[in-house]
Amino acid sequence: MKLNWKSQLIAFIVVFFANLTLALANWPDWRGPSGDGRSDATDLALNWSEAENIIWKTRIHDLGHSTPVIWGDQVWLTTATKDGRTLYAVCIDLNSGRVVHDVEVFHPNRPQ
Repeated sequence: MKLNWKSQLIAFIVVFFANLTLALANWPDWRGPSGDGRSDATDLALNWSEAENIIWKTRIHDLGHSTPVIWGDQVWLTTATKDGRTLYAVCIDLNSGRVVHDVEVFHPNRPQ
């Protein structure tokens, strides 16, 4: 079974950040805690699949538009409708994968 891009993104988030959380307090930017693309995390999974090294999966609506940010036990993502006219911020509980917040943020006048 081939995974769509949303499933692949979610699988990556879960595998990468599940182990990373133990080593870092927060992951506030796409380049990591220090902004240089480095991490002190150890024992990270090197392989994953539908059944291997997956803690949870969560479907995210519409189209993803960001790199996940971790703050405490929260994973924050952004998403937008296909036409780009409605943008959302989505918060997922890091431990359970449950959507905690799904907030409509704004409506750009000229979507890209």
